[in-house]
Amino acid sequence: MEMFLHHVQVSGPAGCEPGMRAFYVDVLGMTEVTKPERLQARGGAWFRASSAEVHVGIEEGFVPARKAHPGIAVTDLEALAASVEAAGAPVIAHARGGAARHGQNERCTHHA
Repeated sequence: MEMFLHHVQVSGPAGCEPGMRAFYVDVLGMTEVTKPERLQARGGAWFRASSAEVHVGIEEGFVPARKAHPGIAVTDLEALAASVEAAGAPVIAHARGGAARHGQNERCTHHA
């Protein structure tokens, strides 16, 4: 049986959708996906780039997670880091061994 990750769900407070669109669409270059009609009343938003999909769900009493995050692989980390920094969010570069290079931005986990 073949298996792959369909999406990652992250949480945000009520009313965070404009900020999520600004980050996932304008900064990361993802496309907003129309949620099924039966789920639209819940709020939130879904985003996709290639096979990577992120669903932002609304959570009552939202508190930003300190460690939970989507790990997104890109072919040009420098270009993505420049886009994130141009949007006013610092990127923290670090290495974890192996062939992949990693960057981190805490702003994307603070949905405000």
